[in-house]
Amino acid sequence: MSEIKINIGGVSLNVPSEAISQGIEKGELTIESNDLIIKPKTEYETFLTNTKKEEYERGKVAGIEMPIKEAREKYGLSFEGKTIENFAEALKTKVLNEAKVEPSKQISELVADKEKLQTIAKDWEAKHNNLLGTFENEKKQGRIEKELLSKLPKDGISIPNEDLLLILKSRNDFDIEGSNIVIKRGGEVVKNPSTLNPVTLDEMLPELIKPYIVQRKGGNGGENDNEGKAGTLDAFIIEMRKNGIAESSSQFNTEMAKRMKEGTLKL
Repeated sequence: MSEIKINIGGVSLNVPSEAISQGIEKGELTIESNDLIIKPKTEYETFLTNTKKEEYERGKVAGIEMPIKEAREKYGLSFEGKTIENFAEALKTKVLNEAKVEPSKQISELVADKEKLQTIAKDWEAKHNNLLGTFENEKKQGRIEKELLSKLPKDGISIPNEDLLLILKSRNDFDIEGSNIVIKRGGEVVKNPSTLNPVTLDEMLPELIKPYIVQRKGGNGGENDNEGKAGTLDAFIIEMRKNGIAESSSQFNTEMAKRMKEGTLKL
């Protein structure tokens, strides 16, 4: 039986030709696969966030319970529960009940173990918060890039929209407040002097992309003097990106300093 290869988001599936023909006749094509899971983007992001939270919670519990278990075996204790308070109460009772044991020494060890467990809990909380912060920032930057690209003109621009996006992000501080994308200068949101409302992306974008608009000459097409002009920051950023060198990376900064020293790059 012949098959047709279907590419879904970069993943290829071989589907019998007969199934496709039947699907066309019915007006609906159903593809069943045990190797491919497809979810809506919003559902996948929710799934990813919940998975990370669950991993954190499991790790946090294990990070606390394991030292408590070790301490229980170390001091020969028997008690219910797996919290610091359960351990502390059991050890305190043992210290007070054993006449040959020095209470002050045991209490000191208890305090040290309690502090150790508290440190472990704080470390896990810090890791969790950093992970969530990174995830939220990636989501925010993704939305900013998507909306910027959607508002850039499809033609009449002297450089590819992807390159223009990189330049705009390197020269401007875009952020999200509420449901709107705003632009900041010196950490402060740029506002309309008449209304004091934050300047919208639609209001500011035409001015930001003005240097990259193709200047028409005589109705026969046009050109932009800034397009890819050697020695400019724009040309340098585009060149580095095409070479796979991330902006603000050590390699990027080293090459920039080198060219500025040589006089082949002017800011």
